[in-house]
Amino acid sequence: MKSHKALVAIMAVVVIVAVVALIIMIRSNLSDKSHRGAGILEFRIAPTLPDSGSAIGTELTKTEYETYLNQLAEQDPTTRPNQDEKYLWFPIRNTCRMLTPNLIVGKRGDKKYILLYNQPKYTMLNDPRNPSWSVSSAYQTRDERGKPSVGFSLDEHGARLMCMLTSAHKGHFLAILVSDEVYSAPVLQTTVYDHGVIAGNFTVQEVDKLIRTLEGRSLP
Repeated sequence: MKSHKALVAIMAVVVIVAVVALIIMIRSNLSDKSHRGAGILEFRIAPTLPDSGSAIGTELTKTEYETYLNQLAEQDPTTRPNQDEKYLWFPIRNTCRMLTPNLIVGKRGDKKYILLYNQPKYTMLNDPRNPSWSVSSAYQTRDERGKPSVGFSLDEHGARLMCMLTSAHKGHFLAILVSDEVYSAPVLQTTVYDHGVIAGNFTVQEVDKLIRTLEGRSLP
């Protein structure tokens, strides 16, 4: 009888530990998702089509091109089963300007995605739980066409990282992402330092919303 009670007690403890572990895992996942959705600004160089003759040094091989197109067709890119991939697919924001045809764009369902680099020398990322750089300000501005756009300024460390990334990739395409969505992917014609512009087919209301998102005052 005593051994039976002891076994029941042990089983109860095991169940409690398992439940607690599950709750912790769920909270961790929710926390990570909430951070990723809180207006995180990041930058990634975009590879180009094989033999495109554009942005020398970033062309995919034909094998890579076919492999990643098949990957997009076979699995949901937002699940990111392998974060160590050389490239990753990211959704294109519906306000994004027309992208150059030399970039790697695919479609899954009714959503368009673009393939971007996932390597340190080709990215400027930030951990929202322990940020190493930040947006010091975001404000309304106009792009070269006079359209409503979002200007942003980076803090000192962000400016240094941006300078290193853009000086190393002149002539390449730099994708600007907010909360893992691509807003634009302009060609880098010069070194960028402490500020930039997110251009797109924005309304004034969308610009205001994006500014508040970057400043962490609202969710996108």
